[in-house]
Amino acid sequence: MGDELIVEPTRIDDRGFTDGSAHRSHLAKAYNWYYNVNMFSRTGDLYDTQQMLLYPLFYTGFMMDDYFFDNNDFAATQVVFSSASSKTAISTAFLCHNRGLHTVGLTSAGNVEFTKSLGMYDEVFSYEEIDKISLAPSNYCDFSGNRHITFEVHERLNENLKYSMMCGGTQFNESVAGIRASDSAKSAQDASSLDIEKGNLKGPKPEFLFAPTQIAKRTTEWGREGLHNRVDEKWLLFIDIAVDWMKLEDFNDEASILKLYDDVYGGKIDPKAGYVCRMGS
Repeated sequence: MGDELIVEPTRIDDRGFTDGSAHRSHLAKAYNWYYNVNMFSRTGDLYDTQQMLLYPLFYTGFMMDDYFFDNNDFAATQVVFSSASSKTAISTAFLCHNRGLHTVGLTSAGNVEFTKSLGMYDEVFSYEEIDKISLAPSNYCDFSGNRHITFEVHERLNENLKYSMMCGGTQFNESVAGIRASDSAKSAQDASSLDIEKGNLKGPKPEFLFAPTQIAKRTTEWGREGLHNRVDEKWLLFIDIAVDWMKLEDFNDEASILKLYDDVYGGKIDPKAGYVCRMGS
């Protein structure tokens, strides 16, 4: 963390700019784009903080939902989410639910009630209740990265599982993305070829979705402005709900930020919380 960021603005317009720094040129364009918060329809301290915390995650969720839509949902009518209380999973579920798909959240027992309260999941089960998932044609969004959960979901849905998407690694110590923490994108891609549980995984092979690839596809098809407008339309619906359930917490000194880091790493966090850390302010 630092108190300043040095960038080389390029492609400047009313929405923001792209960082053209040479040391970031190898990254996907989506990772170098900076928004002007004044371009959003909701502004002010509350909304600006919510947008800082949630918009990048929502954008990722939009591309995941759009990838399903772009592939006719792989003929599925139901989407199952692990780590359903995580904010990217919530974003994706919100969009899938609004399109009429049946959404099922899987989360730890302690987060079940919170996840139910969001209203974005038609059903919520703890990880001990995977056998309660309906055997409808399903897609799986794995935000946990936990190989054992993936195995159980595949075992439960079997031939009813149409597509298995690897989205993240919230349960880092059990995560296939933990193989090479310094290169999470490559780790997740490598992990998709692992023989989970000795290769006895039923259903389709899990595939890692790299959101910038879908962003690039839609930018070509819709244009940059067209993509932003479509995302922003859905974002406005989401943020007006998020301001009601997300609790903002500020951390302003080294000791509290380090403790928060340990809590996040150890999974000791409140799913309702949005943490804002500032050094020296």
